[in-house]
Amino acid sequence: MAGSDPSSSIYPTVRISGATSMRLLLFGKHQLVHASVDYVHPHQNFCFPASVLPDALSLLRQEIESAIQLETALHPDFQPWLESGLVRNGQAKNEFAYGITVTLLAYIEMLVQLSETDRNIAKAELARWPRGTAIAERLSIAGAAASGFFSPMEVRDAFVEMSDENFWDSSAEQDVSTALGLRWSELPEATRREIEQRIVRGPIPSYGPASASEENQAYVRLSRLYALKEAGIDLTTQYASELSALRAEVPSWTESAWQERPRTGVFSVSLDTDSSVFCGVPLNNIVDVAREHHGKRARRDVESAPFLGLARDQPGRALRALDLASRRKEFSAELWQTLLSGQVSLSGRIATMAARRMVKLPAESLSEIRRQAARWLHEHALDVWQVDPQAFTDLWNALLGTLLANQTEATRSASRRWVNESLNSTAGQLVGALFATLAESSATMKAGLDASLKKRIAQLLNLPPPLCISSFRDADSAGI
Repeated sequence: MAGSDPSSSIYPTVRISGATSMRLLLFGKHQLVHASVDYVHPHQNFCFPASVLPDALSLLRQEIESAIQLETALHPDFQPWLESGLVRNGQAKNEFAYGITVTLLAYIEMLVQLSETDRNIAKAELARWPRGTAIAERLSIAGAAASGFFSPMEVRDAFVEMSDENFWDSSAEQDVSTALGLRWSELPEATRREIEQRIVRGPIPSYGPASASEENQAYVRLSRLYALKEAGIDLTTQYASELSALRAEVPSWTESAWQERPRTGVFSVSLDTDSSVFCGVPLNNIVDVAREHHGKRARRDVESAPFLGLARDQPGRALRALDLASRRKEFSAELWQTLLSGQVSLSGRIATMAARRMVKLPAESLSEIRRQAARWLHEHALDVWQVDPQAFTDLWNALLGTLLANQTEATRSASRRWVNESLNSTAGQLVGALFATLAESSATMKAGLDASLKKRIAQLLNLPPPLCISSFRDADSAGI
């Protein structure tokens, strides 16, 4: 919070970024401040002495509660999204944990540590969380996994009394299964039967017609049964008849497909940019081959991106292939966006060729990639301008034309991220590109802007908010 060091704090911090000019108030009733709650990864784990651990835990809980209050103030319908992996079973901490999960991981580590020295104080700390909430029940799962913390009867209460919503939450599947796997041998036979019956026959909450379908319900139940099997609890023989009935409801479900399922949580996806698939492929067929392989995943954490590899290694060939396909009216927005991404380095000559090709695209095609193209033009403004000022001007005018023809632009938020969205909009990028070239021409700046430039800027400023906000901001900073 205020005064904390973000580099070492495990507490959530509030970062606020606002506009640089109050004159932005002229553009409607949008918020000028973007507030968000940031959960910072500690650069190293804290190790508190046992004597101060209860106070440290209490303070951290209060920080989490404050974060929830802040999130609720920003998002009235806020519900904490908790990743799997709170129960690690000896595995390394999830370095890609996101949001409140980051802080809860630290809290759980400290809570289990406290339970090893004083179970009663640890239980009293856990009891401070409101019963039935998602966080309280996920913390109970983590507590149940620690044999020194929860007794077998308390494990029973955690899993039998847990709400259906939290028990069947897909993001809790891994934690529920791991915790049960760790404690299963300690549980009385009657407790095992209760938990088994809940998994095999218990009600699964639905959130609409699709999730209420028998096929979806069977899929969820099968997934939970095999998650338990993966954790060392094999119920597939004991409940063979029920399993056969479930598979009959969803024939497409297989154990191998389940093992390759997309899992909840934040993880890193690497790109396989091997472009060998294009070896010997005629220029006319490159786009077809690229589309065939684009975005496919051999594994959930590796995505095929051969065209990105081609664009990096042979940008001229990649550009010619896109140009030929566009002439055949086979425009590929995805592949153009790949070429225009910040992951491809282009020389001034190739960048200028790309600008010329984009100018020749039909207006509707250019409109599909206008945001990426405007960002690309901003980044390569000087490269293109120094080779061919006319190519820069033509592409700039063409992109402005797409804005004038269609003044709507998709944004992630209509209010809180208004400033960020406007700065990154097509209009904002066009202004950035324009001023990047003007800054290189001291003579132009001394003589003032000519009528054509003033007209272009005026057209941007006349766009409706939030598209015009970046135009205003940059024009103001340039003294126009």
